[in-house]
Amino acid sequence: MPTENSYISEVKVLIDKLIDLARNGGEPERLASLSTLLFLYHENCQPTPDEVKGFDLSLRRLVGVTLGFHESAISVLDECRSILYGLSRKMAMISFENRDLVAAGLKKRIDEALKEVAGAVSELHLKRIAGRVAGLGRREKDILFRLRDSLAYASKLDPRVYGFYELGVDVHPLEKHFLERMFPPKRKSLLDSFTTSPTLDLYLRIQRYGMSMEDVTRLLESVGVALTWGFSTREHSYKSLLVLPAFFADKFSGILVSPELEVLEKLLSEMRTREVGGLDYKGKAPSRELLGDMAARALKIMGFRVWTNTRRAARSGDPVEVDVWAEKDAGGSRFRVYVSCENWNKDVDKPIVDEEFSRAFSLQEVPHLRILVIKSLTKQAREAAEAYGFHVIELGRKADKADAVGIYDTIYTGLAKLLKCIAPPQLVKVARSAGGLSSELERLLSDLKRALKNYWAELETYGFC
Repeated sequence: MPTENSYISEVKVLIDKLIDLARNGGEPERLASLSTLLFLYHENCQPTPDEVKGFDLSLRRLVGVTLGFHESAISVLDECRSILYGLSRKMAMISFENRDLVAAGLKKRIDEALKEVAGAVSELHLKRIAGRVAGLGRREKDILFRLRDSLAYASKLDPRVYGFYELGVDVHPLEKHFLERMFPPKRKSLLDSFTTSPTLDLYLRIQRYGMSMEDVTRLLESVGVALTWGFSTREHSYKSLLVLPAFFADKFSGILVSPELEVLEKLLSEMRTREVGGLDYKGKAPSRELLGDMAARALKIMGFRVWTNTRRAARSGDPVEVDVWAEKDAGGSRFRVYVSCENWNKDVDKPIVDEEFSRAFSLQEVPHLRILVIKSLTKQAREAAEAYGFHVIELGRKADKADAVGIYDTIYTGLAKLLKCIAPPQLVKVARSAGGLSSELERLLSDLKRALKNYWAELETYGFC
């Protein structure tokens, strides 16, 4: 007759099977087993049979249909289901007083495996979904781009490893996420009250687009980045949402943009080489003032009016000194950009980001776009920057080498990519036309400048101004 120790050994073997599949299996095996490990991790290794059933159905839709593996995934999907049901049965045979302890040990085992394999499996995942994401419409891309930041900031764990998990009791998991972010039970300071604004903006956008939280969930599932499961009792309904790590990978925001815009990036690069080059900075020692000059020069190339080391009126008190202030006419109003250049030769910590946020929002004219140019951010500073709506340009190793030309190139490229990420169809059309017509570059540059005028006007229409 099996003993409790034998059941404990058997559940460890089941977990090790999943881990081995995630490490050494083929593409469908790695994707299915990673998703199953994440499911167990967030369910504390004690899922109910109803939860297993719901997860199994969702996983089959994801791997078999959405990711397109079909028959080649049936074997691994059956194996994952067998492991989950086997684990559920064997955990039930372990005494109540020992069950939580065993589950904690299994979760620790899974935790170590996730840290090891999540990044590599996410790379595979991104390749499978790139076409689906790039083919989405503008509204869907807008929702995903903003939702990604909102979920990442709310996650207590690194979403690039653990994904984002939410359990809703009698409420949709995303509805719960928005309510908790927009109306937190306690705010520690006045600054904390502002962190809800991006979430509120996203919530209102979803409403304006005529979408429900179920629609947003279906959007996540349709591009292959989410799993759902749940069950009901007489008293309550339980719904779980797991957004997979690939959604939070650094490369995901890149594939939110249509591949045709890669041509635009090339065109902007040619413009930079022709009109700027950055060679004027060769041999100069990097400094905060030089970074400001670089950012100002890049913005001028993009058609902005620029002021450096300027003092701008505050809502109250003394004027606020700003490193770089830029403006551009946008459909009858002015699109305003605030750039702060901080610590080019060392990491920036959260108090500096807090101070920059306070300075930017104390201005009489609040900037539409807030940019930090820095060497790098600490984890806490990065979370704060995302919450406060700062676009960050990190210099990284270029700063270590004191490479002024390389630093300028990084700043210009960062601004160009930001432009690319929110480019409207007119720019896409110009970029596509540029494909094989290098001999007509001058005419295309003229077309690009005309398209840019419409682009800035559209920013206001779609809520960027």
